[in-house]
Amino acid sequence: MPVREAVKRLEFEQVVSVKPRSCCQVRKPSPRMIWEIYELRMFLERFAITKALGYLPAASRKRLHAIVKRMRILQGEEDTPARAQRAIALDREFHAEICGLAQNDCVNAFFRQLSLHVNMTLIHEKTYEKLKRGWAGVHAEILRCIEAHSPRALQALQRHFDNVTTLLRENGQSHAGTAESELPPSAPVAHGAPRRVRRLASRHARPAHDGTP
Repeated sequence: MPVREAVKRLEFEQVVSVKPRSCCQVRKPSPRMIWEIYELRMFLERFAITKALGYLPAASRKRLHAIVKRMRILQGEEDTPARAQRAIALDREFHAEICGLAQNDCVNAFFRQLSLHVNMTLIHEKTYEKLKRGWAGVHAEILRCIEAHSPRALQALQRHFDNVTTLLRENGQSHAGTAESELPPSAPVAHGAPRRVRRLASRHARPAHDGTP
């Protein structure tokens, strides 16, 4: 594909903004766009986990354990900007692997598209500083529940997303010119989500007070 056509496609997808006879820049996502991307991610990962509760492939389990192990090792290292960047990369790798549990190429492609549409690294950078203390434990808890074929995996994932979206909301409202009405008050499971996902999500959305960070 010629470069010009590729740029036009990225502009159509709202990944970049083009100024005629000037430059092409990566579009900075609005707080609302970031929020909506997280809603979509929540639907995808809930669907994937729901499928994995019936069957967790051994290869996926091995990869997820390897990621969590690297997270725990990293958690014990000195807190530096380099560590933060590695943690962000591991977080992205973990959630991509979660989506892979759906064993659905369309789900994987959509997740990659969301990551392209909004720079997920930028989002993680906004939240990692406040969530880093319990960061590895949260992901380990999600994996433990999936391995136990427990619906509590949905609760663990929901808590994780709730913590992130709360911080994103606070961050968005702290910027000058961002009205509170620009962001939804919550991130409910949409009616457009698969019926099985909506049913399980509504059943297990209440947070479990189990001491998980």
